[in-house]
Amino acid sequence: MLLFVSFVIFVDGFFYFFCPPNNRIKNMKTPHKKSSNALFGIALLLTLGATQTLAADRVLFQLNGADYDQSKLSQGSRLALFAAESRHYQGLKQVIDQELFEIYLAEEAKRLAKSLEEIRAERLAGTEPTEKEIRAFYDSRKARMKKSYGAVRDQFARYLRKKAVSEKKAALVAQYREKNAVKMPMSRPVAPVMEIATEGFPVKGDPKAPVTIVEFADYKCGYCKKAAESIKRVLARFEGKVKLVYMDRPILGSASKAMAQGGVCADKQGKFWAWHDLAYKNQKSLTEESPAALAREIGLDGKAFDACFESDATIARIGKSEKEAERLQLTSVPSIFVNGKWIISRDLERDLIRAVEEALAE
Repeated sequence: MLLFVSFVIFVDGFFYFFCPPNNRIKNMKTPHKKSSNALFGIALLLTLGATQTLAADRVLFQLNGADYDQSKLSQGSRLALFAAESRHYQGLKQVIDQELFEIYLAEEAKRLAKSLEEIRAERLAGTEPTEKEIRAFYDSRKARMKKSYGAVRDQFARYLRKKAVSEKKAALVAQYREKNAVKMPMSRPVAPVMEIATEGFPVKGDPKAPVTIVEFADYKCGYCKKAAESIKRVLARFEGKVKLVYMDRPILGSASKAMAQGGVCADKQGKFWAWHDLAYKNQKSLTEESPAALAREIGLDGKAFDACFESDATIARIGKSEKEAERLQLTSVPSIFVNGKWIISRDLERDLIRAVEEALAE
């Protein structure tokens, strides 16, 4: 058994994008510096009272007079509690950041003797996307779209504008936080450390690396493909210090299940990661018939592959990873853990790097 610090993809900015069953998409979190600045000369204390993060030994409920705290919950319920607290924390932080932005604008308007709307327009200038940017955004997605550029141009422009405004506001709030004593009594929720049975699953990187990333994924999941690209860069950045364990969680249909079976058989011939990378490369065209073609392309022994594909051992290994996911109450993919802690995030690569650095510092 390995201990891990989970990655749902949630971290101070919270929420990673997952592929849940039936292709419904769920959204699934960074510390802030605190300092003072004579220019503003202001200290903000944001009192949240009873909304503080639950202490590990805080009583959650009573049953027939017996107290239940986090230590008495199942691992799946502990993760669910962490996710609930993370959503609550992120919601509060978004409200607070918006209020800080408005306070900042009001102070700037007073300092510069301008109207609030003038300051708002100045500070958010440059957020209108250019035609070149809109076209580039469309071109990066047109391979999987059926609509013409003209049909989606305005929609994409609104999206890019909103994204730019959000990023500029976030940067201004971050600067404001650095210049002022902003305190948020509710601390960022800390993921519980989970035990995950990873024996027998493919490992990438030094087996003795001190940090382990465990990923539950589905080859048909678009966000899993993006996660795989982020994880690959993190492994390269921390070469020798981080290893990846891949566990199948085929929830998107029969093609997903077939690809998982093929992956097990590729692993038996020592070519799992070649299979993994090629599967994601060909993700858009994957069907139940794809495993045989992929097996030929990476040079697997065809007879051995065919014998393995429907074998009891292959089905059992996929079943083992699925049972682990169910035990942890993981309903979406990718679900990622770093040294036992579940990751919940909007920016996976950033938060993976932070989680790895924290794990190495422990």
